[in-house]
Amino acid sequence: MDAGNQNDLLCEENHKYRRLTEEQNCAKMRKRIKRREDQNSLKRTGGIYMAKVRLNENAEIVKRVKEGLKQKGGYCPCRIGKLEENKCMCQEFRDQIADPEFEGYCHCMLYYKEK
Repeated sequence: MDAGNQNDLLCEENHKYRRLTEEQNCAKMRKRIKRREDQNSLKRTGGIYMAKVRLNENAEIVKRVKEGLKQKGGYCPCRIGKLEENKCMCQEFRDQIADPEFEGYCHCMLYYKEK
């Protein structure tokens, strides 16, 4: 390696070596750091999958569901009966959140879980 190019990294790709630009090096390092952070995050949470959950982007749906929740004392407005597993955030959606492969809305469409 030339003395002027000591900061270049060599990367094996399809059994060939090529020099990476500084921008490519930074991108690779960011990916490695992100992967390490994700692994450390799982260790800190005891291996529990941490999902990204957000409200529905439709403000009208959010408003109506929240009104229903208020009327039913925090229980899912879409379900009959006031069972503990129907208390918002319902047990069904908590189970779906725990599944790393699930992506979608909860039963009443108030929340959306991203992969």
